[in-house]
Amino acid sequence: MGGKKNRRHYKVEAFPEPIREAINRALVQGVTYEELVKRIAAEGYDIGKSSLHRYGSQFLQKLERVRLVREQAQAVVKEAGPESLDMQDAISQLAVHQIAEALLEMGVVTDEPLHKLANAFANLQRSDVMRERFKADFARKAEKAVANIERKAKSLDPETMRVIREEIYGIA
Repeated sequence: MGGKKNRRHYKVEAFPEPIREAINRALVQGVTYEELVKRIAAEGYDIGKSSLHRYGSQFLQKLERVRLVREQAQAVVKEAGPESLDMQDAISQLAVHQIAEALLEMGVVTDEPLHKLANAFANLQRSDVMRERFKADFARKAEKAVANIERKAKSLDPETMRVIREEIYGIA
């Protein structure tokens, strides 16, 4: 099982957070690796161009994946419309796919545990959707109850109706 071993840690990760953030910003801005090595050295840290390139390549690939996922999510939102529950389902499926891909690439999980994770995530999403449907249904029923009370109790004074509305909507 020879082959090239994927490096999973980088010298940059040992640097303090402000230095890592500066490196990431410079990579996004397109600063050359040679220039970036000089900047890092000026801050008192030593790193080779090759080491920085390995880190930068992975960082920029991840950044591109995030941009792609964002674009895909925006396309789903545009297609489904802002009020659609199907939109949330589509975005969730997209997220599960991206997470699964990342976990498999990193070697964190195999196909079997990944399947269990995906099912658990799907169950969580379904419960979230059901909760939102329940809230919407409850709000509709509360509105209908207020309308029925107003229609049947025309003799009630406005203050009593206000209290009834507050009580019903306070539950919703």
